[in-house]
Amino acid sequence: MIDRQKKKESLIRLATSGKLHPYQVMLYLGMAASGFLFLILTTMYGLQRFSDENSRFTMEIPRAFILSTLIMLGSSYTLKQAKQYFFNDYIKKSVTYLLYTLLLGFAFGAAQILGWIDLYSKTQNSLHPNVASSYVYVISGIHFFHVLFGLGYLLAILYKTYMRAKDLVAELIMVTNPFEKRKIDMLSRYWHYVDGLWLFLFLVFVLTF
Repeated sequence: MIDRQKKKESLIRLATSGKLHPYQVMLYLGMAASGFLFLILTTMYGLQRFSDENSRFTMEIPRAFILSTLIMLGSSYTLKQAKQYFFNDYIKKSVTYLLYTLLLGFAFGAAQILGWIDLYSKTQNSLHPNVASSYVYVISGIHFFHVLFGLGYLLAILYKTYMRAKDLVAELIMVTNPFEKRKIDMLSRYWHYVDGLWLFLFLVFVLTF
């Protein structure tokens, strides 16, 4: 029992060690590039929002954006739970929380669409629409594509984990494979990054609407 616990701990350390897998390098480079892109877009949005012709106009943040923020926070929690259960060999529980995360990801997408519809209806009915509102669609839309990418990766891991959980031998092979732990760790890091990114964007919108 002690040897098994030591082996598990060594696999976890290997999966999250400082020795980066090429996939991890690609992931971190992609995250850095997208972060730089959002920094440029939010700067352009701020300059446009407070230009002379737009500074006197007001916008109201869609309530659906508030809902989507809460949903995103909830998905980060469920994915954290899924990772912990996976690392401790509770594969079936990990599958359950991965499914929760997937459903919350879809709910986030639905809330974003409702937010865009609400924002469009308010700007279209305004006699003096704020041109800067177009940046909101672009910025939140690009973020949504990041979410879709994460959902695709999550769906692939969920399907594979669910199939392995149906067979004891396949499940044992999976939990003793450090690369499987590394993949779910990469998913977790990316998803938390997307979550933090949305919190930053939401804060920008709250302060500038």
